[in-house]
Amino acid sequence: MSFLKNFFGKVEKSVTISTKEKESSFVFIKTPHGLRAHPNEEPFFLWSKKGMFVRYFSLILVLTGVGSFFYGCNPKKILYNAPSLPIPAHQLPSLPPLVWDDLPEDETSSFYQWADPFLQQAVALEIFTPEEIQTPAKTMSKGQFLSKLCYCLQRPSRLQGTVPFVDVPKHTPLYVDVLFAIQQGIVEIPFEQEFEKPFFHPDAPITRWEAAVWFTNARRIDFSYYQENVLYIYTQDGTTGYPSDQVKLAMGVAFHPAYQFLPYRWSTKHEYRLAKPYGLLNYSEACFGFFHLLVPPENHGTIHIAKEGPIAGKKTITKEDFELLSPYLYVPAVSERDMNWGYAPLLIESIPHIDNGSMRILDDGRVQCIYKIRDYLFWSNGDPIVAQDAITGFQFAMQFANASVPFDWLLGLKIESQNTVLVTWKRPFYGVERAFYLYSQSLEFPLHWDQYIHCASFLMETWDEETISLVENRQSVMGTIPETSLKIHFYQNAPSAMDTYDLILPKQYSEYDEIPSSHHLLYAPTMQWEHIDLKLPNVILNDISLREKLRNAISHEDMNQIVWDGNAFVSPGWFLPLHPSLQGGEGTIPSKTEPESRNEFMEEDPPISLRCIVLSSDERRKKTATYIQSVWEDLGHHVSIEYLDEKAFYKVLEEPSREEARVYLYSWVFTPETNLFSILHSSCIPGVKENQQAENYTGFQNAQVDSLLLKTLTEPNVEKRAHYLYDIQQEALKEARTIPLLYVPKTAICSHDLQGLVVPFSGIPIDWAPYYWYVSKPKETQ
Repeated sequence: MSFLKNFFGKVEKSVTISTKEKESSFVFIKTPHGLRAHPNEEPFFLWSKKGMFVRYFSLILVLTGVGSFFYGCNPKKILYNAPSLPIPAHQLPSLPPLVWDDLPEDETSSFYQWADPFLQQAVALEIFTPEEIQTPAKTMSKGQFLSKLCYCLQRPSRLQGTVPFVDVPKHTPLYVDVLFAIQQGIVEIPFEQEFEKPFFHPDAPITRWEAAVWFTNARRIDFSYYQENVLYIYTQDGTTGYPSDQVKLAMGVAFHPAYQFLPYRWSTKHEYRLAKPYGLLNYSEACFGFFHLLVPPENHGTIHIAKEGPIAGKKTITKEDFELLSPYLYVPAVSERDMNWGYAPLLIESIPHIDNGSMRILDDGRVQCIYKIRDYLFWSNGDPIVAQDAITGFQFAMQFANASVPFDWLLGLKIESQNTVLVTWKRPFYGVERAFYLYSQSLEFPLHWDQYIHCASFLMETWDEETISLVENRQSVMGTIPETSLKIHFYQNAPSAMDTYDLILPKQYSEYDEIPSSHHLLYAPTMQWEHIDLKLPNVILNDISLREKLRNAISHEDMNQIVWDGNAFVSPGWFLPLHPSLQGGEGTIPSKTEPESRNEFMEEDPPISLRCIVLSSDERRKKTATYIQSVWEDLGHHVSIEYLDEKAFYKVLEEPSREEARVYLYSWVFTPETNLFSILHSSCIPGVKENQQAENYTGFQNAQVDSLLLKTLTEPNVEKRAHYLYDIQQEALKEARTIPLLYVPKTAICSHDLQGLVVPFSGIPIDWAPYYWYVSKPKETQ
């Protein structure tokens, strides 16, 4: 009887889903392949009230089919032994030197930093050989991809049947692969024309959308559920398009966190997420897809998280509490920067753009943006998300969201239809096309946790001063792994019993003496950028050749090893390498011109005295200052170090220093919206004007840079903005007034059982996308 239950499925519930266009009724049936949705329609013929006749008649057909299938072939095994997957991180093989020569012109290897663990898993599982993945950007053919797919599905060695494709030779493994794929519904049986035989084209490259359809067919995902109740695509391709609605849906299911088979493609010529359905599938993407095929999300798992930071534990939501929990309980209308610095239209159909008329700059300087809210979106209380929610959304954003948006420039919101909003601003500003907010109009201020309505992946279940429990939000627009819950413990010092947590997130970089064998360390860059400012004008430091020699004496690699044990991140300029302004560029720091010997330098330049003023007495900053002191003294100079607290440091930093050569060691925290204006524009030199943004402490002045900085504030075209920022860095770094050092790293301790965690290399928080996480072995069942 258990076999019959597994085959036919148990009816869990019958629900009616009301959308803006129609009302559909579904019966949800739990099968071995997950929760399946089937239309709940009236009987067609010979259908009893409980459907028993059809079930028994279907059983006869199934038994007949099973007998014919097993004749002459081995029993079919669906997938690898799931409990043995994934391979623990510390057991993964090392990769050979990777060659990224096959990348398209608009992509760079830095966009594929997520690929390494999936390449390693594919080698460990013997899906690919080390030689095959040595060029991970190489395109796969249809025959190669299908062969690897059938290997993962463990196709039988013998099958009976014929393949209709004329270009698939008999008595070859490919023939059996294609036959198996047809019988499993992975590859559709082609329509055979009278005078033209169908071709499979095994040597042709496979496109991303073809691979997505084959993946979803192999997993046997029923599209009807996603079509009605889940937001299924978050990219903004603009002109790429999709071959059909079914293909768009297949690509969308591939992007759904619970069934993600393909990562989105990124482009150096774009700032938004791209699906690139017509792009050719490469080996790294195939490894990503095969891993998720073999390691499907684990249901009914609780993810235990330890996160450093205080939580008020009160009913009223503070801004600090919201910032701490926003990754779990907040979905913006337009996404924040993700791991590739890309934006995605989450609650809206597309981000406004000048080219299609959804963004307009009027003659008087005003900017208008039109936002179309996606269909079939609901708040956690079941209310539909509509245009009227924008009014509450902007009220919410002014209190809790991005402080860099000039809300005093907002001229008005106009509700043009049930799901269309027109937003008008006084003038353009950086990111004006993304400044749109939605929150339920039933919210009341001040906000309380027990009345908090949103559309994120989790709901608040219980909370106190130490622990918060989150459960799945079935109305989520982002989706979540079914039946997954989070339990977050907030700690002030090092957490005890590390092995009880799936993920430990310290506030800052932390060193750990001992890591459990069940866990591994992760390193990611923060946006805290350590650097040295040389105070100008100054009679000694005015010499640009001297400034260049001071800069070139510093070895980033040596300093990284000495200060950060090699775990910090080097950037060629003010921004991390993934920043749009650096895409396509080879770096902005001029090459080093070190003297051949110390004696040669001594003959050319007399020794000088440098006063190195350091913000705070942080141990690692002390090590940085000591390293800089040593390399500059090796050049024959005298360097004194002075440590000051924040108030005293910035007081001295603002003072002029025309006679004494001063250098300042401290850090900036660069956000994704940083435009360099306050640290480079001539109007921001302290003392020049009464300017709150007077942070140009190096006294930098350049008319060309001033002009470009003004353009970054008013240019709505994202490509032009990125180009301006690149040119600004090129020009400013030539003068060597600022010496870029390193981006401070952040650590996390991750269990081998936690899946879906992608370490971002763009400076955003490690927990930027918790709705992707799941545990391969829930702790409750271990």
